[in-house]
Amino acid sequence: MYDTVASGYSAFNDASAALVRASTLPEMEEANKYLRAAVSDFHFQTSRYFVEDEREIARKKSQVALAGCEQSSADFACDVVREVPRDVPRFFSTVDRIIYTFEPERKKFTFQERSRAALLASSFGTFSVPVANAFCRLVKFSGAARALERLEHAFSYAFQTPDGDGAGFNLFCTDDQLKELAADFVRDVTTVSVAGPDKPLLISADETEYLANVLYWFRCQFGYDFEPVLNKYLGRYEVSGFLARFGNETYVRRLLNAIRSERVQETSRIMGMLSDNKPYTTDWLMGLYSQRDRKTKMFLEAMGIFDINGELICTLDDAYKSSVSHKPNRIAELLVRSKGLCEAAQELGCEGWFIVLTTPSRFHSVTTVNGKGKNKITVPNHKWENGGFESIKAGHKWLNEVFERVRKRLDKMNLTPPGVRTVEPHKDGTVHWNFLFYCYPGEGEQIIKVFREEALKDSPDEAGAKKRRIKIEKIDYRRGNGFSYVMKYIIKMSGCENVKGTAGLNDRLSNIDFNDAVSRVSVWARSSGIRLYQFFGLPSVTAYRQLRTFRTELHPGDVVMRQFTPEQVEQLEAIRLACDAGDFKTYIMLNGGFFNSERFVRPHYFQPQTVSGNRLNCYGEECNPVVCGISFNGKVILTKYFSCEVRKMTKSDTEYLNMVRLLNRISEYGNSDFTECMNDCGSDDAQFSPGVFMQMKQTCGTRVSAARAADSSALDL
Repeated sequence: MYDTVASGYSAFNDASAALVRASTLPEMEEANKYLRAAVSDFHFQTSRYFVEDEREIARKKSQVALAGCEQSSADFACDVVREVPRDVPRFFSTVDRIIYTFEPERKKFTFQERSRAALLASSFGTFSVPVANAFCRLVKFSGAARALERLEHAFSYAFQTPDGDGAGFNLFCTDDQLKELAADFVRDVTTVSVAGPDKPLLISADETEYLANVLYWFRCQFGYDFEPVLNKYLGRYEVSGFLARFGNETYVRRLLNAIRSERVQETSRIMGMLSDNKPYTTDWLMGLYSQRDRKTKMFLEAMGIFDINGELICTLDDAYKSSVSHKPNRIAELLVRSKGLCEAAQELGCEGWFIVLTTPSRFHSVTTVNGKGKNKITVPNHKWENGGFESIKAGHKWLNEVFERVRKRLDKMNLTPPGVRTVEPHKDGTVHWNFLFYCYPGEGEQIIKVFREEALKDSPDEAGAKKRRIKIEKIDYRRGNGFSYVMKYIIKMSGCENVKGTAGLNDRLSNIDFNDAVSRVSVWARSSGIRLYQFFGLPSVTAYRQLRTFRTELHPGDVVMRQFTPEQVEQLEAIRLACDAGDFKTYIMLNGGFFNSERFVRPHYFQPQTVSGNRLNCYGEECNPVVCGISFNGKVILTKYFSCEVRKMTKSDTEYLNMVRLLNRISEYGNSDFTECMNDCGSDDAQFSPGVFMQMKQTCGTRVSAARAADSSALDL
């Protein structure tokens, strides 16, 4: 059968090539005739084998019945159906062509295995071609049996519910289809309908029972089990709050999106799709997030921020670009904080240490072996397969638990080293952590010992554990203070491409360009939901950001400053100046320094209020406290006095904002083309009369300061 299929595809390729070469009408007719004959012969041969397969199934079923195997008859018949191909190869299917024409070296690859693989791979929709190629690669390195086991596991993980009685939802659907699924689920759990075999009665007067029914239905529909994380959700929302969220389409859609992203990422790891040339994440997820970014940008540009009087301040896009959520601003702040940490530590004479902490082998989906010559090749890791296909989040959880044990032991030893922790994926998506920390001279060996003991507590006898599980290096101040070490991880994980100085660099963990790696790592971080950076042992960055909002000098005579002594005002002004200049080292030194939990400046949080009391969110719960200022020596200084409203801008709002921006640029840089329309020769002079022009100029400095800030770059990157 395999020879028939392969020859059929070969005949189709020859006919297609002949059709391309045809230059005259008779040649084209002859090529088309040859092509039709190839297609007809292919369908005839494959259908003949399909009939023979049906007869084989019927024959084996009758054998089972004659043998009197009552208990296993149905199961045996199902096994026969799996063994014998149920679908003939599809002539115009790219997936079938990839699998049926693949010839592994020195590996047996039967027609039954090809048929089953083609059937499963075709179920992945827009992801089916990458799955088929990945399957053939697994056949090459692990054999058809192991490759088919992986494909079966990937199919079960992606589509089937835990009970095996449903197909779940298609992970490779569009965002609009995902939105419809969320709406259907909310309708199921919030409306009373007649219970049936396909849908039980979910609504109950008892909240606990109602929530149990909803979680059960969610598991039946989407194959996600909340049991491992149920206590975390109940501790955060309680029963009533958690139940209310399942009645909200937006919450359910976001939950489904997170589940989809995680499953797509894990499916790609199961099939071994991530390699040196396509590391960290899949092209499918890259396309998904690229499309989502375009939609987000359109949304931000369409929304406006209005003050309490209803006047437009700026667009939501302007506010976003002026915040640390914007990638250039985020990377600038991270680099400033890291540089301040390293400079302060060097000034205080501290020891510096680098640590790379990775997971045991069972968390890695691939491993590296010696190939021909001195080349290293990546092959599937059987330890990961035998260990149950541990997820990316499982590896991150393992590292987090190790670090928690380290910190507890260090606390008992009265050691509180300041530093920073960054997260970075291997090319197969498995996470590892990078540490940079400082300590007093002589304490480093104690801290390193604790790290090593905790890292090797799990699987200490594993091959290569002592060499690869934890890597340690001491900072040599003659070569630098550690900033250059941590800078490369911050830039790579920031998601900000084309940073100044990165052109022409290569990624050290793969074979791709550094900026390509930045974009792929960014998608990996968004799909996994893992926190990328953590500073410890340092003053609050929230207080640092709040102090940067003060743009004028603080004086003892100011109304807000009268609660402090002149010496305290001078101290606070020195801290403010350091924050305003981006001097994080001075901010650290003036706000308590290292090895100290007492801070002079802390963020102040306030419970949002309304006329009727505490503000409620869309679920009927009290809103969480928000940052509204700082606390200095136990006394509060407010930085926010009123709230704003975000709503969609009208056409007049957009026109007004564009005009203000234009006038703002003219006042700063000048524009002869624009000013020419304001002379006596212009046909639209009435629109730009001196009174209107002056009125618009007066609003530039007050109503669009955020827009002006967004027009200028945060940092020359």
